[in-house]
Amino acid sequence: MRKTILIIEDDEYFSSILKIHLEKQQWIVQIAPDAETGLEQIAKKPPTLVLMDVMLPGMDGFDACLKIKSDPELKHIPVIMLTGRSKIKHVDHAFEVGADDFVIKSSSLDKLLVELTHKIDKVLNIPT
Repeated sequence: MRKTILIIEDDEYFSSILKIHLEKQQWIVQIAPDAETGLEQIAKKPPTLVLMDVMLPGMDGFDACLKIKSDPELKHIPVIMLTGRSKIKHVDHAFEVGADDFVIKSSSLDKLLVELTHKIDKVLNIPT
């Protein structure tokens, strides 16, 4: 059975690039444009993993991650946070709210996709 990744990202262009990249790796990919929609999707059908932007309209990614990790039914779902901000306080805060890993959106898309694939494999214990 193929596994599902939910991307919670308000940048349609960026989320479509991630979707194409992950589908080439045989993932089923779902996209939510904001945290509220993403949380609704998770409640209906929990994904294998969540990739979530920090800066989202309405509820931010930190609060959404905390909601996931505070729910006994959902806390097992790995969450990898994504952000364009490279401040250490954002990385620290992501781990404080329960994120399993953190990826800083770099200026090099190729580098970002390689790092993201590595982090997904690491979080899910997939041999590389």
